[in-house]
Amino acid sequence: MAATVGEEIETAVTRHFSEGNYAYSVLLDAAATTAVEQIADAMEKAIHPKAAAQGYTMRWRFSPGYGDWPLDQQPELIRVTKCETIGISLSESKMLVPRKSVTAIIGLYKEVKGSEEAAHSPNGCAACDKVDCPSRKAVK
Repeated sequence: MAATVGEEIETAVTRHFSEGNYAYSVLLDAAATTAVEQIADAMEKAIHPKAAAQGYTMRWRFSPGYGDWPLDQQPELIRVTKCETIGISLSESKMLVPRKSVTAIIGLYKEVKGSEEAAHSPNGCAACDKVDCPSRKAVK
């Protein structure tokens, strides 16, 4: 089986780190993380018009291990989505392999005219009132 881009990047990051090229390794890892996040954002943008055409509004992307969704539920998400068919698995510590993989859900709901829900305009952590969330970013 041919190595995926994710596996190649993971191998390169690990190799450069083990060779003492720490700054390069960290920068390569950060660039890969940014690329994966941009792809996930693009998928979300691609889904939006199709969902809207069917009368659905979207919530932002949410993954196991963030906020109130425990990482312990990652194995079940992997199981129901059959991620192994595309080469994604879990380590013993429930980290995705290859490392630069993402599992997430996007909430879809039918908007009810005049409801409070229709007026909701989320903006990630800044819009959330859960102040004890471990993923909460500092909002100034």
